[in-house]
Amino acid sequence: MDITLENFPDTLPNLIKDIKNAEFIAVDTEFTGVSRTRADGINRKHTIEERYDHCRNDAEKFQLLQLGICTVAFDKELESYVCRPYCFGVNPSAKWGLEREFVIQASAAKFLVSNGLDLTKVFVDGIPYLREDEEKALIEKEDKFVEGSEIKEDIIVEPEQAMFVEKFVGEVQAWLNDPNPEYDFLNVTGEGNDLNNYERRIIHQTIRSRFPNLSTTSKMGFVQITQSDPEAEKAIRIEKSNRTREEIDKAVGLRRVMDALRSSHKPLIGHNLFIDLIHLYQTFVSPLPPTLQEFTNQVHRDFPCIIDTKLIASCGTRCHSSTTTLQNLSITFETLSEPRIRIDANHQPKSDTAAHDAGFDALITSRVMMQMMVYLNSQLESCGGDREKAAEKLATFINSMGLQGGTFVSGGRVPSLVDEKTKGIWKGLANEIRLNGTQEGVVTFGPI
Repeated sequence: MDITLENFPDTLPNLIKDIKNAEFIAVDTEFTGVSRTRADGINRKHTIEERYDHCRNDAEKFQLLQLGICTVAFDKELESYVCRPYCFGVNPSAKWGLEREFVIQASAAKFLVSNGLDLTKVFVDGIPYLREDEEKALIEKEDKFVEGSEIKEDIIVEPEQAMFVEKFVGEVQAWLNDPNPEYDFLNVTGEGNDLNNYERRIIHQTIRSRFPNLSTTSKMGFVQITQSDPEAEKAIRIEKSNRTREEIDKAVGLRRVMDALRSSHKPLIGHNLFIDLIHLYQTFVSPLPPTLQEFTNQVHRDFPCIIDTKLIASCGTRCHSSTTTLQNLSITFETLSEPRIRIDANHQPKSDTAAHDAGFDALITSRVMMQMMVYLNSQLESCGGDREKAAEKLATFINSMGLQGGTFVSGGRVPSLVDEKTKGIWKGLANEIRLNGTQEGVVTFGPI
């Protein structure tokens, strides 16, 4: 289900409800580039800390383009899992001087376009957002504005503006010296009864510095000067600030989805989830912390359980890397009749081959996770609980692309992460993410 700028406000309440009702949630992202991960001049594998540094630098440089999520709930009446995929375009445009650079790698652009992504739609239909720290800074600025303590930066007044300044300062002084002025305000304008933005700023800052008991207000074609009325002026500032705060609240936009995910504490699923998490936190939460430990702690607070389908599919190191791609895993497990999985009628994908659409990939990720875990649990039952033998059978099944493996034992529920009877199945599978090409091979995010 594609979510655009137009239908996002109406869709968000249902999405938040789906997140609350979900047993687990899959995520996927598409972004504008990936740098080389090998350290220049160092002929060895990265440590996981070095890999984090590289990925962090990428997330600071490249832009998130798509966010896909798929909520998964269990329908007790139909005894089946219900998937509801969503796909969001991420629009980096922002107001209030929040200028974001849009950097795209040529190879990434070619790859994305060849897979059907229209880059122009990101800016037309994509959903803008404010990161947490950006929203906080804007709110703090509004607080200072209301209290009149906002620091206003002065501009340089060029020498050729001296006559302009002298003229309006003289007008102000004459108005103040008049014991019976015709009006209780003075309108200051420029040549041709108009003002440009530069001239307006000169008037505002000159009156502010030379006549602190006067107030200035920009109007169409002129700046109006009045005697200061602190209470009335604060009321006006409050009114203006309330309008701005409403705009800021709306501008939070797509971050509402990330907020809902983080506050739900539901199990989060991904394929090669490490880079997805880094981009999600850099885009929607705050600048990434300097160390991997700080990052994993932050993620674990929000998501007590994360599941990497790449790690499960690797079966340790038993499986060939070519068979553990998301697309190959989808093909491998598509013949299994259990668990029973269906897609909500309102969330049908555009096609069955929409690979690299973030919403579709999130759907496939959720489905593959359920199929792998039900298959693994089935092999555990047939092997009398022997994890090594069960893992070997899962590896054989994956390496053979579904042509070989153990006997499938009926049992169509994904092992529970909270039930003590099944929780042990997840040991070594949950809260660890596969990092191929690193010395350690795996990064851990905390206990289950």
